[in-house]
Amino acid sequence: MSYPLDAFVKCNPDGAKPGSLLKVRDMWALKVQRQEGDRQAREEMLILHGPNSGKMGLAPNGEAVTIADPYDWQIFVEAIDGDRNSNTWPAVSIGTEDPVIHGHHWDDPLEAEAATITGERVQVNGVQQYLPNFSVWLVAPNGRQLGDAPLFSVYSPARQPRA
Repeated sequence: MSYPLDAFVKCNPDGAKPGSLLKVRDMWALKVQRQEGDRQAREEMLILHGPNSGKMGLAPNGEAVTIADPYDWQIFVEAIDGDRNSNTWPAVSIGTEDPVIHGHHWDDPLEAEAATITGERVQVNGVQQYLPNFSVWLVAPNGRQLGDAPLFSVYSPARQPRA
């Protein structure tokens, strides 16, 4: 794989803005907006690739790599025919405004979690057309794919099966 080095910067995952794509340790994750808890707001991320893929968990306080401005990232799928009965996470679906990424709560595989690519949490109701096979590419400011391969790909079955 070959990417422009200036497309990446170091960051603290806990302080990254929602919608940031983070490379934390050996995994890629989407930074998700704060969820107000009983006592305080928590910073979370949805793990997209690597160990624990499909799980929503706390963003660690440490060092990570994210995509630098003005670069961005984009999801690509091979087909838009979804699976209504997907039993693997993560998966993506076509949203009303932005693509939606689906996963589950860290401790409860039956507790669904979902967020748009901007990191906005969404409540998913009804049957979805899940797309469990997708790739995430680095893109230039003009929208052109960069590099000779995606940053990562997710294929069904994903590493973390839905219980």
